[in-house]
Amino acid sequence: MVRTTVGSVEYDPSGKKSGRGTYVCPAKECIDAAISRGALARALAMPVSRTELEEMRRALYEAISQTTLEKDNI
Repeated sequence: MVRTTVGSVEYDPSGKKSGRGTYVCPAKECIDAAISRGALARALAMPVSRTELEEMRRALYEAISQTTLEKDNI
């Protein structure tokens, strides 16, 4: 996750976007805990709207699902 230089919050799987970034453990339990405890907002040093949090949750869940599918096909 990254807070961009223009103040938006985005999913950044590459870890290369400019801005203040944070890593999130790739497990649903970690994602849910980071969101419910406000850890993402603290790590990004900005308030994050509920809409942005849900978008992040969807993006991270999708990334987990994609990774699981890729591992199953190996």
